[in-house]
Amino acid sequence: MSKITCDVIADILELYADEMVSNDTKSLVQEHLAACPACTEKLALIKQSISIPTLTKSKENPLANILKRIKKRIKIKQLILVTGSMVLVSLLVSYIYVSLNEPRNMTYEQAGITNVEIIHDHHVWGEVLRINFTGISHGTYGQYVVISEEEKTVESHIFFYDSIWLRNFRDHDQIRALQKEYGEESYHIDQLTFNNWSEFHEDYVEYEVVRVYYCEFDFLRRGAHKCGDVNLVWEKG
Repeated sequence: MSKITCDVIADILELYADEMVSNDTKSLVQEHLAACPACTEKLALIKQSISIPTLTKSKENPLANILKRIKKRIKIKQLILVTGSMVLVSLLVSYIYVSLNEPRNMTYEQAGITNVEIIHDHHVWGEVLRINFTGISHGTYGQYVVISEEEKTVESHIFFYDSIWLRNFRDHDQIRALQKEYGEESYHIDQLTFNNWSEFHEDYVEYEVVRVYYCEFDFLRRGAHKCGDVNLVWEKG
């Protein structure tokens, strides 16, 4: 029979220390330990780590001591399993929450733009373009795109966004009532003529808004958007 290696002995050394091996295995381990100081030292360390009851109790009921150790190890494994399960559940709940509330672009039809009107607002200088809509949105966003530096004209690109939660699980009638109460059923472009800093000039430069488009915003690419004539909301006459 081939000589038993230290790796094999190491696999069963803890069971040997707990006296949970057969007599044949016990003899093989003892024979190896007699000639291997390294494994003998490992065995001593294992015995030090085990909480051994008093000699009297151990002799009185050795089976109870073995069962107690096994039960302790089972409890540790159960604790690890429960903790791991709680962490996984927390991660799953967080993922579902983020997915349900992640901003989603509203189409032009979902935005429900009804009409556009130019009004005068004493809070700002100049005319204000008010875009009224019926869609249920989490929020609105807009940005200016320069058409001509020479003519100082810009387009305004706007989009509205909602979420799966808002679209499918919220009371839309209640949200519409709140939007109406707080005046959030319209989107304002505060200034059709506004000042904007230009790197080509030493002073502020006045630009004029000549068109407004409703755009599809790409949330995955954080800023990329596309507009077309089909989504033209307003154009200066």
